[in-house]
Amino acid sequence: MSTERIAIASKGDTRKSSVSDQAARCPYYLVFDRSGVLLEVIVNPCSALAGPAAQKAARLLAEHEVKMIIAAQFGKRISRELEDKGICYIRLEGKVEESLERTLKRS
Repeated sequence: MSTERIAIASKGDTRKSSVSDQAARCPYYLVFDRSGVLLEVIVNPCSALAGPAAQKAARLLAEHEVKMIIAAQFGKRISRELEDKGICYIRLEGKVEESLERTLKRS
């Protein structure tokens, strides 16, 4: 895929939802391009896992060709897994839409 994909860990499935404080166990990943266009909503199968979710969540994001993820918090395991897959991560809180706008303005 030629476009850089940005995932936002979200508590809901819309741009108006809040950014999740759990990067690996969020209910949804909203995936955008660098223009802010919503490309897809991924229902996160790792959100209800009983065991460690970091490796599976990072693999899921890599499979969807995500290059950057935004969440309110990142644990040590998910941070390491993301780094291993070449996915950068940014800590931001608030609404998905606002966090996306702040990130796109920085670039």
